Amino acid sequence: MPRAARPARSTRSRACATGSTSPSATRAPQAEASVSHARTSADARVRLVSAQRELAIARQAQDPVDALDAARRAIRHAEDAKALADYARLGGR
Repeated sequence: MPRAARPARSTRSRACATGSTSPSATRAPQAEASVSHARTSADARVRLVSAQRELAIARQAQDPVDALDAARRAIRHAEDAKALADYARLGGR
């Protein structure tokens, strides 16, 4: 990457990371509410813990690209946790 493009990439990444931590911060509590159900699978609980860990990493990351990646992983894990919990609640495994 050309040296001149690096500051622009960093600025764009920082803006994206800031915007991505907000949706991941809202999806984690939604997943937590679904996972708190008694019949939830261990897989759903593991995904929820992973989402919470990735969200903490995203908030603490100094590098905006790393923060953005962690926020995206947090969103994916939270969505997976909620889907697994919903499936278990509907009578799945």
